[in-house]
Amino acid sequence: MTANERDGKKQYLEELKKRHIQQEENARKISETGKLDDDGLRKLDSTPENTTAFMKKIRNIGTPATPANSLMAELQK
Repeated sequence: MTANERDGKKQYLEELKKRHIQQEENARKISETGKLDDDGLRKLDSTPENTTAFMKKIRNIGTPATPANSLMAELQK
């Protein structure tokens, strides 16, 4: 095994560990999220234009055009 192969495997494992930690953190946040009451649901913006734009952002999450942290503002509305 060459040094490049070892470095590549090491880098892959590091990225895999980071992704796993992030997934666990996301799962924890989701499980801690409280359910909305009727008033909270009424406050959500459900116009078709905004919903469509949000769904496009969700589809493209993780791409350079739509980084994951850009969705936090949308979710806080």
